[in-house]
Amino acid sequence: MFNLTLQSFVGTLVISAVVFLFVVGAFTVYFGKGNTRKGGTFMMVLSVVLSVAYYVLLRLMVPNFSIVLEILEPALFFLVAMVIGAGIGLVIFIAILVKS
Repeated sequence: MFNLTLQSFVGTLVISAVVFLFVVGAFTVYFGKGNTRKGGTFMMVLSVVLSVAYYVLLRLMVPNFSIVLEILEPALFFLVAMVIGAGIGLVIFIAILVKS
């Protein structure tokens, strides 16, 4: 049986939000104009910074962490985390679009 941990949930939450932010940022840069393009660029840069920071913190805190074992086993648990992470990314995306 797999072990569902808060670390796995937070990891999937961060990874899904980062992927969503990057993809939405790329679409915003491609299709947007003016300030919207700046917002899309910000989302893409933010996603890269967050993913690097998460990787560095993960390696410092847990040196023997196996991403494959921790992410692939509890698929249903991670699906819930991905939906929440995508929602967070969507809120950031909408906030940037409304401000521009």
